[in-house]
Amino acid sequence: MRKTDQDDTRELLNYLGEYGVFLVPVGNVEGSLKKLQVNKTETEWLIDIFSKMGTNEYAIDYVRPTKGDVWDFIDRMCY
Repeated sequence: MRKTDQDDTRELLNYLGEYGVFLVPVGNVEGSLKKLQVNKTETEWLIDIFSKMGTNEYAIDYVRPTKGDVWDFIDRMCY
């Protein structure tokens, strides 16, 4: 199977992560959690994303960590 540039890039990101250098694989943090449809303006993104994620873990629309998206990136940094 032929390796692609994307495969090489993933391999490089994994290698850098082994040394504690974590690059956001989607280009910027604002590219994370796209399903919440948050304004991508850097100055407003953080407030909007936290608002849409919710604060009450018992609420139906509370966003929980799941496999994929930004959660995998955060897991890599923590272990």
